[in-house]
Amino acid sequence: MPIETQLVTSNGYVIVKVIKMRRLFRVFNNTLVGDLIKVLWSRLREDRILDALALLLIAFAASLTILKAISIEPSGVGQRLISYWCQLREAHKDGCLQLFYSQHTTLEQALSFSLFITVIALTAISMKLRYFAATIAVFALVFLGVVPPQELIAGVEWKLILFLIGSMIFAYVLRSLGVFRLIALTIMRTSRGSPTIFLTMLLTISWFLALAVDEATSIIYVIALLLDFKKLTGRDITPFIVLAVLATNTGSMAMPIGNPIGIYLAFTAGLHAEDFARVALPLSLVTLLLLVVVSRLLLGQRIRELIESIKPEKVEVVFTEFYTRVDRRGRVHIFYGLALLVMFLLTVSFSSVLASGLSSIYGHLIEPHAFLSFIPYVFIFLSLWVYEPEKLEVALLKGVEWPSLFFFIALFMLGHSLLWTGVAMKIAYLISILSSHLGGLAMSEILLVTTASTSAFLDNLSVIVAFTPVADGLVAMGISRSVYWVLLYGGTLGGNFTPIGSTANIVAIGLCEKAKVRVTWSSWFRVAFIPTILQLLAACAWATFLR
Repeated sequence: MPIETQLVTSNGYVIVKVIKMRRLFRVFNNTLVGDLIKVLWSRLREDRILDALALLLIAFAASLTILKAISIEPSGVGQRLISYWCQLREAHKDGCLQLFYSQHTTLEQALSFSLFITVIALTAISMKLRYFAATIAVFALVFLGVVPPQELIAGVEWKLILFLIGSMIFAYVLRSLGVFRLIALTIMRTSRGSPTIFLTMLLTISWFLALAVDEATSIIYVIALLLDFKKLTGRDITPFIVLAVLATNTGSMAMPIGNPIGIYLAFTAGLHAEDFARVALPLSLVTLLLLVVVSRLLLGQRIRELIESIKPEKVEVVFTEFYTRVDRRGRVHIFYGLALLVMFLLTVSFSSVLASGLSSIYGHLIEPHAFLSFIPYVFIFLSLWVYEPEKLEVALLKGVEWPSLFFFIALFMLGHSLLWTGVAMKIAYLISILSSHLGGLAMSEILLVTTASTSAFLDNLSVIVAFTPVADGLVAMGISRSVYWVLLYGGTLGGNFTPIGSTANIVAIGLCEKAKVRVTWSSWFRVAFIPTILQLLAACAWATFLR
């Protein structure tokens, strides 16, 4: 073939190739890219990302307007709040004042507050959206420079997270051994078909465990117990889950160990265990009794249906089948697990005493709460005598509610961002201004309502940390020290309002989701709203009596 022909052919090939490439690009542009854009737009709409962005913008505008209008005066309570903020930011006093009043800080406050509001709103819209919302919020806090990442990490109570992981693993081991099935059957047998006895036993156990150990430990084992009730009866146990959480939070305020709020106030306000026994325990008992009575009246039909499904004759049959199905070795394992559970609860109750004793033996300080975090792992080790070590991986995967822990960590970070940016200080200052113009009774009511309502959505420990300087200032102004107890009541009982109001609530929801038990915001409100309102009224009356 002549060279010209080859050239022509080659050129023709090149031309054809170029034409084909252009057509291919056009086809790609008209189909793949277009389809990609359509898919992305569809996903944005289906996943409510656009709704979330719109909600965030509205929340940001509202937050910016409100926070700009709140100006803290650097005197009295305002000075205490700003001083606390300066200590948190580790800033020099003069430079700190300038930083606090700067436009940049106000923008950071509006952004952190709007992110938190968006997370709460999306969680209320759909519980399944909470992980997405929390991820975006934490991402924005870090990469928009609102809060340094090391501060967000420091804001998480990692000792509590470590404790929860260990407790969940240990609870899974005990469930596998049949310990909670035995306890559930015993409660059903003891109630003897009485709805009142059944409800009283369930709520009293939840209340006492929270008092004796802490809310996180209590709710893990109570939920495990209720899940076994569901297996035995096949009934909907959602109302009983909510009631168990309410009783847990109610019991957690009775003694310092029951709730991080109690521990914090014990150290910062100088409250002792004797003070809790004298002031908080009686109210806790009254609110528990109130919860039992109101729940019995409101949920009488639901409780009766559950009790009817577990008639005494049926319970005896199930009890006999349970013992018949389990061989002698299995019964030994069950009672060994039950003994471990009792020992675990006692060890947690006396963890401070044990930590002090070990500090004397080892010659160096062992911090009680850090020691508490490792107690579950001691009993996991002891359970290996009856639980195969190879199954620990299964317990770690199936027993630990990792999504709830992730959300809990994110809430810690978001709550800390409100402290870091100064939002919590402005809210606390606003309440102090309102209460300073009113009498002591009205002040207690406002403080109780405010801490309770904010604790329903915010991390309740962060709320109390923010309001403690306000209480200090009010005491310095001559108000009774009962304001510290008002903080305790509002922070613990206020958590009963929503599924995310406290550690116990979040852990319970996560464990239920893992067991395919759905607890929605609406189902929570239907059960919790009236009892919580009545409990807060009782707390308000008790605070007035303390004056």
